[in-house]
Amino acid sequence: MEDLKDLKNLVKKLETETDNEIQILQEIGAKLINEYEIKIGNLTIEPLLVEAYYYHKGKFEDNSVYAAKEKEDKSVLYARSRQQKNLGKLFIHYNDWGIDVCLTDSGDYYLSYLIKNALVNGEWQTQKQIGMQVCQKCSKYEECKSIWECQYNDTVVLQPRRSPKDGKIIFIPRVNIANKNLLGALSAEDLVNGKYDFTLPTGYAKQWRISVCALLETADEEEARKIAKKYNNNVKIEDKYWELAKESLGYNNQ
Repeated sequence: MEDLKDLKNLVKKLETETDNEIQILQEIGAKLINEYEIKIGNLTIEPLLVEAYYYHKGKFEDNSVYAAKEKEDKSVLYARSRQQKNLGKLFIHYNDWGIDVCLTDSGDYYLSYLIKNALVNGEWQTQKQIGMQVCQKCSKYEECKSIWECQYNDTVVLQPRRSPKDGKIIFIPRVNIANKNLLGALSAEDLVNGKYDFTLPTGYAKQWRISVCALLETADEEEARKIAKKYNNNVKIEDKYWELAKESLGYNNQ
């Protein structure tokens, strides 16, 4: 676990934090994108967009976390067995395709990061495609009867990248989640280059992306709005998208 020491330290900080949980969750998300990759069999997964799921009773109660749901069906019981005390290991979704990396080391809370978009062996993949790759390329896929028996359940799959990045990270809400805290972390460079069709929440489309690109070009907000208008074929960027872009880049924290 020595390779995950910096993540463990952030998670320990999160355990005792009472005011800045979102900021720490964002720090962890940024570190996952810039400094870590996932190795599962012959697959190398490089996260480009991740979403944090954290539930700590009486402290940070995010009810969108699978393991925190009150029902006792198989999917919830499985989530509880994975989203707690499985640092660096997989949580494979029970009812749909997708994988999380679990980050709890100890303590009675749940913490994992959903890999929303990534490069898998250099190929762009969505959440569903990533989950399918992990399961269907497994040597035991044909004989596998349950994800409870996954051969990777006890394997630490998270490891440091050979060549860490130091890229700017954008923070956005999670997709299809009512809570609009900025718990999604996204590689700014990969958003700006336009090569990939990121899975983004409602309201984070063309005008938002254009606004982000302009704000990354210059620290002068007035000049950035001119650039954004030019990118948008001289059509004015609506204020709501401009404000979302500023929020994503942390302008409200400056």
